[in-house]
Amino acid sequence: MALVCKLVTDWVEKEIIEPVDKWIDELQQQCQQYPWYDPRGLFCWFIVVSVKITFYTTTTIIVPFSKMVCYVMAIASYYPLVPIALAIDEVTQTTKVYITIKTWLRTCSDAILTDKQPVTKKGVYNYFYTCDCCDGTEFKISFLAEEDADAYKYARKQCAQKCTDP
Repeated sequence: MALVCKLVTDWVEKEIIEPVDKWIDELQQQCQQYPWYDPRGLFCWFIVVSVKITFYTTTTIIVPFSKMVCYVMAIASYYPLVPIALAIDEVTQTTKVYITIKTWLRTCSDAILTDKQPVTKKGVYNYFYTCDCCDGTEFKISFLAEEDADAYKYARKQCAQKCTDP
């Protein structure tokens, strides 16, 4: 059987919040106008030393994460095996062999996350996946879920079912 490989790129996004301190420099120029013995000058310097502005910067880092995904091309062996499976099922008056081959084809499908959007309920997201079947067809599915891992498991199950439906 032939191997089919494709490069899958996922994007990892991380937000970093950093505090940045900035001292007020404008008052320093005004404080220099007063002589060193003037109490207003001492008070002015006290304000300059004690006042600083803290603001936060948010940096979003997006890193591509690529991986090579290889799977056995089931379609190459599916079509030659279907007539044999149907002949065996006809002789034995069952459909077990044909269903087994269709189930085997199901293991070749892959679910790729295309979008994730929050919904009005807190902690629930609308997941959008693209199903890549072994025969080259693609399906788009969407559903609601709370966890990424649960969404991926459900997407794989739905993709496997869509890829085997006639």
